Amino acid sequence: MGATHSVVARFLSDLNRHDYQAMCGLMSPQLSGWIARSLEPIGDEPCPQVLRVEVSQAVGASDTGSPAVFRRLTVVAIDRPVRVGDFVGIQVTATFSYTPGNTGNTATVSGRHSFIIWLDGSGRHWRVAKMDGLLLLLTGTPPEVYDAAQPARPSDVDHAEVYSTPRFPCSGPRRTVTQTPAQTDAAIEPPPPAWLEIRRVTIYSSPDAPCLAIEFAQAPRPDTHIAVFLDSAAASGQELDLQIAVGNVWEASGLAGSNRPGTGWGISGSTLTLRPTATTNQSSNIWATPRYVTICATSTQHREPYLPKTRFAFDSLPASKHDTCDEW
Repeated sequence: MGATHSVVARFLSDLNRHDYQAMCGLMSPQLSGWIARSLEPIGDEPCPQVLRVEVSQAVGASDTGSPAVFRRLTVVAIDRPVRVGDFVGIQVTATFSYTPGNTGNTATVSGRHSFIIWLDGSGRHWRVAKMDGLLLLLTGTPPEVYDAAQPARPSDVDHAEVYSTPRFPCSGPRRTVTQTPAQTDAAIEPPPPAWLEIRRVTIYSSPDAPCLAIEFAQAPRPDTHIAVFLDSAAASGQELDLQIAVGNVWEASGLAGSNRPGTGWGISGSTLTLRPTATTNQSSNIWATPRYVTICATSTQHREPYLPKTRFAFDSLPASKHDTCDEW
């Protein structure tokens, strides 16, 4: 077993023993500091205390009976390390078990799951640098794509990467909504950065090739989450979802072409175009008669321990059913 595998094995063994002091001792200063200032309880609590509270949280919500909480995991496999710069990512497959409880959420995470632990090798010893996927599984939530992505440094998120341009037609009657910075939600703190600031949205409502084009003040940058919900009198609604993480890693749902870039979505300049699945197009008239569209452009940089400031900023299309992106 190599040095990186030994660190991961020790880290998971400390977790099973609920030795949070030892776990924080294996973390990089950036990660332990991020846990202390970013997770519940909010405040300047030390890393071990915050981690104990986080891991001890109930899985889901229960109105009756005792809640389920994480008990232990059993490692099934630890894969070969993948190096990206100073970081090494190691995928772990494990089975998760929880104390008995009356929460339905437990079934979604009990059993075998895979997650990635990132290590930092820039110092004298390997240190755990990012573990979002594991943290989410401990509290009953399946991890998302940016939880497995490599840790983001400031240079990774200060520019727009080159993404596939849309290679699909958009046709039919168009409906365009334009908003200016003055129309954005004044209650948002901090205000959305330019690459999340929605300026114009156009719906192409052809039954054969509908599209949704979202123009931002600047081109979307890495570590961005776009969520869309449409509703009409003809259908209960449709959700589109696109997550772009550092390293040109992406994940999408509800889009054509098996959600692939270029066929299901594409970025040209500062405009992101989404193409819904054909099944939804044919089964409803939602694109021709939308009652409202909710678009949430969200930054996930607050989940990156190596960025100098944790931030949560978003912008949304106004006059929609959902008041804020927090309802997603």
